[in-house]
Amino acid sequence: EAPLPFLRNSAPIKLPVPLPHVGRQWGFARLLLTIGPDTLMLALQLLLLERPILVLGETLEDVTSCCCALVELLKPFEWASTLMPVLPYSMLDFVHSPVPFLAGISAEGPERLDLVENDERILEAMTEGMSLMNISTRTLLITSESGIAEKLILDPYLQEKLGHLKNRLQSLSEEDSSSLKSFETFTKFGLTRRESLTLWSAGNAIKDKWKSLAGDIALAHNGWRRYSKMSRRHSPGSFNFYPDRFMTALRAQLDFQEAMVTTQLFVGYVDTRRRQNLRSHHTKGGSAGLYIANWVWVKWKTRKRLELARAKRNER
Repeated sequence: EAPLPFLRNSAPIKLPVPLPHVGRQWGFARLLLTIGPDTLMLALQLLLLERPILVLGETLEDVTSCCCALVELLKPFEWASTLMPVLPYSMLDFVHSPVPFLAGISAEGPERLDLVENDERILEAMTEGMSLMNISTRTLLITSESGIAEKLILDPYLQEKLGHLKNRLQSLSEEDSSSLKSFETFTKFGLTRRESLTLWSAGNAIKDKWKSLAGDIALAHNGWRRYSKMSRRHSPGSFNFYPDRFMTALRAQLDFQEAMVTTQLFVGYVDTRRRQNLRSHHTKGGSAGLYIANWVWVKWKTRKRLELARAKRNER
């Protein structure tokens, strides 16, 4: 809470610390809770392929925050093309732009949404590479451009993890202490600690997935040198990247994996993982799991009791 020195009679400004991040927190939460993890990952893959997306919604804050969230979720990659979180309806011809773009347009009410979604300019742009994400109807209409939809894939492990985190966030958003019920309460109070941690885990999982696409370029600081060549003068930014070198290394690894998965060695490893998983489920549901859970619960209650007593002593 802080007063405004240049306005003596004004009320103090109250803001949570750390300040809430509209794109990384509110926008990301809205994407997970509305369109869901599967649709979100498809939309992000379209952006990674530098295909334009138009985000459509009923409120300006949802549309702009979701556009910013999509850009944030591309990390470690950076969106290098046009970003227009607010696109006026009068400028809808922009969807025919020859360059990739991420834009947002708000339309209040179902009738207005249908009007924008069925606009001839939108329908034509969708045949030329643009996809339409409707936050209000929780849908993603993927471009009919040839060969794009076939390139989009979903990672089962990642989708399962994001699904669990989405369910957790849904439960947290229904608690009385949650600020995800409205944009106003979010800006006033920010997210709860558990909501922030849930979104942090989901964001890291997506980031790790994108980093894996870059192979050893992301793993080693000098990994880029294997697939690039500096100019003679070594001036900043003057280097050439050779995608063929990168893809040759990936294909060689894939060929090796294709041969290895048929070996008894690999099958034995799969069976080991299967037995470990079954043992884990048995432990969680059996007496051993119950014993561990009770032990942790008692320790936690004891620690909380000591912390409370220490706090009371400090107050005195």
